[in-house]
Amino acid sequence: MGRIFLLPAFLILLLSAPAWSANPNSALGMLRNLPAAYRDGVVWVSADNADPNPDNWYISARNADRGGLLFNLTVSRGRITSERPTISPRAFLRQITPINIGSLRVNSTDLWNTAQKFADEEGRRLGSLSLRLEKHGRNSTPVWSVWSYDRRGSYIGYFSALATTGAVTSKR
Repeated sequence: MGRIFLLPAFLILLLSAPAWSANPNSALGMLRNLPAAYRDGVVWVSADNADPNPDNWYISARNADRGGLLFNLTVSRGRITSERPTISPRAFLRQITPINIGSLRVNSTDLWNTAQKFADEEGRRLGSLSLRLEKHGRNSTPVWSVWSYDRRGSYIGYFSALATTGAVTSKR
């Protein structure tokens, strides 16, 4: 009887493994490998020259071990290479709502694939992306903003997509 319950539990674990074991250089891999002190305090993520994964991710996150102080982090190859308290007055004045990273389902590779489709429609070859993940209000869904460039660095276009489903919400 116990074996009957083990099979569904194993299948659920097996099917969810790819999202949690994402490449540490990818968006989801990097976020899920952040130290516990930052994991529940991520408020903003960005990267440039992603193809589909960048060399560096830039994150603003509250550090739970330091009274919720906002830090700017740089993550390279899955490791924090820079960790500095935020000194921007704007960051202190505005209400910043953390992103629930457990709810994120759209990875940088997914964004690359969407951008590639849009580039193909324009008859262009995708070269790199600039990415930004943020939340626009306490109860809002996190949104990826994506700027696409060809292999020479010329601008192709922009789109935004929900970070939970990948649904494209705007395209220019």
